[in-house]
Amino acid sequence: MLVPTIVFLIFSLWTLYHWQELPDLLKNESADERWPLSIHHTATPIRLITVTTIYCLFCFALMNAATRGLALLVDMSLAKWFSPALLVALHFAPYSSRLSSYVRYLFQRRLFFPSLPSHQEDAIIDTLMKQATEHENHSEEIQHLHQLIKAQFKTTLHVFNLASLKNEKKLVRREFKKIRRRGLLSTAEMSSVEQQQLRFHLYSCYRLLTRMTLARYWAGRDRRKAFRDMGYSINIGDGDIYSKCRRIKYSLNHYLLHR
Repeated sequence: MLVPTIVFLIFSLWTLYHWQELPDLLKNESADERWPLSIHHTATPIRLITVTTIYCLFCFALMNAATRGLALLVDMSLAKWFSPALLVALHFAPYSSRLSSYVRYLFQRRLFFPSLPSHQEDAIIDTLMKQATEHENHSEEIQHLHQLIKAQFKTTLHVFNLASLKNEKKLVRREFKKIRRRGLLSTAEMSSVEQQQLRFHLYSCYRLLTRMTLARYWAGRDRRKAFRDMGYSINIGDGDIYSKCRRIKYSLNHYLLHR
């Protein structure tokens, strides 16, 4: 029983990790943009181990049930080999392959869906940066974004998804302290180099907030809602007074709904 079980589990793991068999949702989230999978978009080690173990237990239980069922018709020694052969054949059969691909998709979606940024990241950050005006002083906005980042890390998030983001937060925070020590946040008139430095740091803040949102939510609906809420808490190109009113409104709603 050990040899056929090992053979079937190897086949099951091959189907789980076979890149060409991944669902279209993971290969291409948008119709006009390809997203090639790479090792950088796989799951974290703890999720990798957990999901793979659950999948192996599921395959073992399925094979055990098939073996016991075939044992009612043929000898047990033959059933041990017939059951993995039957399950492998059903995996490629016209109608049963749809069922097997659906079951495999349930595990692959939780295993391979990126816990860190997907291809959406660049488009989101680019949109945020385009909405920030060229000649505006970004000092107040940078300070406000750091408050948002600090608040986000205090919320309940997936600790494994934030492992690498915490390092990025330290780098962004260190750069913020350097800028503050140089007095750039309180300077009214700055050179083009200093303005470019503030704009680059603003990009770093937007990138960190975007990555945190993508790490916290994997479903498209949840991500859209999170970025819509973010739109009420960051300066999206509106006037200063209107922007502050949007922030106050969002803060009150967030406080009243989460008391």
